[in-house]
Amino acid sequence: MKKKIVSGVMALSLVFCSAAALPEGAVTDLLGSGITASADDELTSGFWRFTKDKDNYAYVTGYTGFDSKITIPPTLEELPVVGIAGNAFENNQNLSEVVIPSNVTYIGYRAFAGSSITKITVPATVKTIAMRWGDWGSCQTFKDCTKLKSVVFNAGDINEELFSGCTALTTVKLGSSTKSISSSAFLNCSSLSSINLNNVTSINSEAFAGCNALKSVTLGNNLGFLGYRAFAESGLTSVTVPAKAQIGLRWGDWGSASTFSGCEKLTTATINNKYVGEYEFENCPALKTVTLGTNIRSIDSNSFSGNKMLTTVINKGNPVYIGANAFSDCTSLKNINLGSSLAFLGYAAFSGDTSLTTMRIPSTVVSLGLRWGDWGSASTFEGCTNLKNVYIASTPMSNDCGMFDDSTGVVVNTIKDSPAYKYATNKVLSKKTFAAKPAKSIAFNSKNYTVVVNDSINLYPTISPANSTDSISYVSGDESVATVDMYGTVTAKKTGPVQIKVTTSSGKNAVCTINVVASGTTSKDTPKKKSVKPVSVSLTTQTYTGKALKPSPTVLLNPCTQLVKGVDYTVSYKNNKKVGKATITITGKGNYTGSVSKTFSINPKSTSVSKLTNQKGKKAKVTYKKVAGVTGYQVTYSTSKKFTKSTTKNVNVKGAAKTSKVLKKLKKNKTYYVKVRTYQKVSGTTYYSTYSKVKKVKIKK
Repeated sequence: MKKKIVSGVMALSLVFCSAAALPEGAVTDLLGSGITASADDELTSGFWRFTKDKDNYAYVTGYTGFDSKITIPPTLEELPVVGIAGNAFENNQNLSEVVIPSNVTYIGYRAFAGSSITKITVPATVKTIAMRWGDWGSCQTFKDCTKLKSVVFNAGDINEELFSGCTALTTVKLGSSTKSISSSAFLNCSSLSSINLNNVTSINSEAFAGCNALKSVTLGNNLGFLGYRAFAESGLTSVTVPAKAQIGLRWGDWGSASTFSGCEKLTTATINNKYVGEYEFENCPALKTVTLGTNIRSIDSNSFSGNKMLTTVINKGNPVYIGANAFSDCTSLKNINLGSSLAFLGYAAFSGDTSLTTMRIPSTVVSLGLRWGDWGSASTFEGCTNLKNVYIASTPMSNDCGMFDDSTGVVVNTIKDSPAYKYATNKVLSKKTFAAKPAKSIAFNSKNYTVVVNDSINLYPTISPANSTDSISYVSGDESVATVDMYGTVTAKKTGPVQIKVTTSSGKNAVCTINVVASGTTSKDTPKKKSVKPVSVSLTTQTYTGKALKPSPTVLLNPCTQLVKGVDYTVSYKNNKKVGKATITITGKGNYTGSVSKTFSINPKSTSVSKLTNQKGKKAKVTYKKVAGVTGYQVTYSTSKKFTKSTTKNVNVKGAAKTSKVLKKLKKNKTYYVKVRTYQKVSGTTYYSTYSKVKKVKIKK
């Protein structure tokens, strides 16, 4: 056995995960913790280089042979091998594979960094993968292994920068013990195309950022944390954010999230958690469809800004907050249901959305965000050049808030003398009015609540009628004891009683008492269910297909507030297969109760004109396709292409099998325009299909 004195650099290579776990008397170096106190000696055994600790356990420090595949030996010079020291194989360009057997329990900082290995299996027996400064910092164990293609990892959590810069890595198989993936773990692994993270509960900042070949990822239902820029600039084409996931911000509790920002191939996103973070989906140019799940409560600033291909936002929940520029410059977005609970609509939330045509601002909205917090313009729909109708009830707004600047042609649908009415008058905008539904009463669910100091309670006063167009506001009688925000959240500051007052925009009010105590249990308040009986239900007429028809209804609590299917109500259908009258029933869910039914028509299938010819004797023969099951056909003809009343005639052809009709007594040298529709009689009512395309014929003989 030969001894070789190593340079001081060697002492930097062996770094344990925790200084507390080191042998007594261990040497501390600039990078953290050493292994042995006996001497700075490196030992050799054939081509192997190693060191030993005071308990005579060996740690591999290098290999001088030119073999491309090596296996870490169980012993070296009769000493049991238990670890691979830091920097042991760093930048080794001879190796393609290193087999790590079960005797290895420790791998040091940058042990394989920059090497030429092509595949690696890290067994479950490895208990420590060392960090740069002992118990913190990056690991960089396989960092910049640019030829590494395949990884099997069974050694628990993935530490910081463990595989970052492995640009050839295509396959990663994680064991069931992997629960956490630390920051930058797979940063810029540009060949990684898929990974199953079903068992992972935490994914930290930039873990998969820059993985531009990563098309799919499986995120498990137990994922509890998704860090800043976790998948930014990756190649994901679709993603589903699980319900339990909290979104990490850049500086802990503030700053941007940017979780999926710059994902240029992302087309669909389903968000099942409560919160969409700031800039979370910003600049995803291929994003077309976003589904907001039933848990959604808050959509932060710039969450979807600049996504010009975004056409569809399916809202299955009831957010209470939409931040500044949340959907700005989404130029293909045509409509979005804001739900029935929204309280805050941020500055320029939909500015530059040039495809928006109709917006309903829920009557629950009590604040429009301004550019500089409590002053400046709102610019909510600035530059929405195709916006035709906005419905807004009693939401507070100033005459100079700039809500519709550069949105020419918009009609403001509102209540007479409301803030929106006065705004439209001041800005010389077109306006229409609808009848107000003022509150008849408002009441808290209890006269007294208990709140522990530094705790909070959400209040849910009941307003009647349920379809009231009133907005509500809160005020605290003593903010030194407890404050209350626009959402009805009361936060206790110091012990003592305080009254909270809620007031509707039509002047009704109610008061409750909050008793702030030093210890104990904070009360809970739950909203009382509202009846769905006052809702209006609109549906499009349906066409017979032979199958059960289930059209999606538009359900409005009032002209401004649209309820959300699956959250506020469920639907059922009756007699919805055959031509005739069908019934849809809306049944309250969540915060709503009761049911209401509405009928809709199912019309027969349409036909098409297959031939139209002039016949001798100032006649024309029209032939059309047969439609089985109908009562007959109605042929409509006119000398006017607009089918004006004075020039238009109808003739009915009874019988589904009769597929032609000769039109007589026409005028010579006149051009006739012809269209055909089917009809079917059901229980004394006649149902008509849509018309066929118009064809024309000139009467020459």
